Amino acid sequence: MQDHFQKQIQYLVPGAENKRFLIAASGGLDSTVLIHLCNVLGMKFGICHVNFKLRGQDSDEDQRFLEDLAHRLNCPVFVLEKNAKVYANKHQLSTQEAARQIRYQWFKDCLDKENYDAVMTAHHADDDLETYLVNSFRGTGIRGLTGISQKRDSIIRPLLKFTRDEILTYANQLSIQWREDQSNASDHYLRNVIRHHLIPFFDKRQDDLHARFKTTQNNINRQKDLLDDYINMVFKQMVKATEETYRFDIKTLKTFPHPKNILIELLKDFGFTDWDSVYGLVTAQVGKYVTSSTHKLVKERGFLELFVLKNDEKKPITINLDKLPKTVSFAEGKLSFETVKNFDKATPNIAFISKDLLKSSLLLRPYERGDYFCPLGMQGRRKLSDFLKDEKLSTKDKSKIWVLCHNHNIIWVVNQRIDNRYKTTDNTTTCLKITYFK
Repeated sequence: MQDHFQKQIQYLVPGAENKRFLIAASGGLDSTVLIHLCNVLGMKFGICHVNFKLRGQDSDEDQRFLEDLAHRLNCPVFVLEKNAKVYANKHQLSTQEAARQIRYQWFKDCLDKENYDAVMTAHHADDDLETYLVNSFRGTGIRGLTGISQKRDSIIRPLLKFTRDEILTYANQLSIQWREDQSNASDHYLRNVIRHHLIPFFDKRQDDLHARFKTTQNNINRQKDLLDDYINMVFKQMVKATEETYRFDIKTLKTFPHPKNILIELLKDFGFTDWDSVYGLVTAQVGKYVTSSTHKLVKERGFLELFVLKNDEKKPITINLDKLPKTVSFAEGKLSFETVKNFDKATPNIAFISKDLLKSSLLLRPYERGDYFCPLGMQGRRKLSDFLKDEKLSTKDKSKIWVLCHNHNIIWVVNQRIDNRYKTTDNTTTCLKITYFK
């Protein structure tokens, strides 16, 4: 097993003898054998452990076991104590998902702070098979059946070619001690039911279950590669990336077979689940949208636009006319203020306002539904929403609109149009020049 393990390390990390590794360890059989193998090969490594406080004294004893092992091997050990149930309740997650998030964030923190090159986890061939079966029972797509990858970013899994029986035999031959997690014996979790009952059932009736599974998995990965190539081709033809968004061209989308399925593949990583509503945007009115927990997809003229939901609060800003600032910064840019006697024609980003009409402070705030103003060059009042619609602003651009107000009246829709009531005339004696820039 040692020779096969060494070949796996060399395959996954060329020049591994000059690298420093963190070994993600629980104290159980698999990770303890992984530590032993790395030590036998003389590799440079440290041990990384999370005490999730899920099993009381047993959790603390797992931690002490690894700390003692690290002391005997004269290697560093990095331990995080964090209650997974408390984290799960706070973030509305299952305990298992909470533990996964905590664990992988701890790996990243240790890599960054302690200057290690990669993290090793002790996933093995049985874990891969169990993951395949768990995902298939819970409902998944083709990617959920492709299995655990041997290498992803800074994480490697050098035991993935070994079965649990091979690891156990190796540990017994060398009298390696490890900690038993009693929760692994419970059938409360689906993975344990599969491990204790389903896989042994098939093992008794088939020759080499793992080989048959690997053949299936290789076929699935081959088909996944084809799907990925097709989706990448579609993406290049119908999606335009802007600085902050993606735009999905509806006309191009309709030229492909199964357009709904294409949208699902393109948007599946952005948290959407109501695919009927998502596809319904293709024929919906402009301005209709669907949101996930992280993103918003909006119907525009001829395309769907995807952008990130932002939680930042856009607070109004009061501007004192007696102590007029040179510049004011806000969420979408800056305004500069200058009192002038000579004034020119207004442009979208430069407003000339009759200062003679300004008697109180100004208020800079985000545009709100129900706002009215009297656009320069038009008769009477108009809803600002109607004005922006006529200007053909996208939903994303509308969300960035700010207005400058005086006594609750809008005097300037920033970077768009001033209010007719505050324009300069031949009788204006003092003009306030306001310039918008990013």
